[in-house]
Amino acid sequence: MKRPFTYIILLYLLTIGCSGKSASVIGGANGSTEIIVADCDTDTILTGDDLEKFDSLFNAWVNNYNTNPITHLSSNTNDAKKLEQFPQLLNMGKKIIPCIITRLPDKNLFWTLTLYDELQDIDSLKSFDYTRGEQFRAQETLRKYVEAKLHKKKRVFNSDQEKIKAIRELAKEYGWEEDSTLSPREKDSILLNLDYEITEETFKFYKNGNNEE
Repeated sequence: MKRPFTYIILLYLLTIGCSGKSASVIGGANGSTEIIVADCDTDTILTGDDLEKFDSLFNAWVNNYNTNPITHLSSNTNDAKKLEQFPQLLNMGKKIIPCIITRLPDKNLFWTLTLYDELQDIDSLKSFDYTRGEQFRAQETLRKYVEAKLHKKKRVFNSDQEKIKAIRELAKEYGWEEDSTLSPREKDSILLNLDYEITEETFKFYKNGNNEE
């Protein structure tokens, strides 16, 4: 099944730099201190098998969460950790953090932040504002992570709408669909934060035998 292009772009960008011994340096959200991402080895590179395993476990976890009495009747999101899929996902390690991030735009999955928080050890990429609820924390975490990765924009457009249109046309050219779980405003916000050139490289990457049908 082909994923929406916003999912693919996020996943590609959030894992970019993890190849061999190269290290990545990214700026923190809102101009905060730079974060240095450690050198990546074969244990931290996402493979096609990793994505398939993650999707299978994650989807089973979501289904279990929505139907299991332990969580279905509970207001404590930490109860999600009691489900059998949680330790299995946890054992996949930090390499699945980008995969978790790509699910957070779905506001029904705010509780999956429990897995992200366990794996993420960079405080600037986490939200500690518990006063406004878990849904807010999930969206704040998504914003921080995406802003940190997409902070640098190399191409200048005459208007926001021009950029949005250009990226949508690029997605259409490569046969990707928009994420139906997001509102029009959320979609526009994500597109505005994308780097046009990197987005194009993402589409090329998955076109050359790396996309999953």
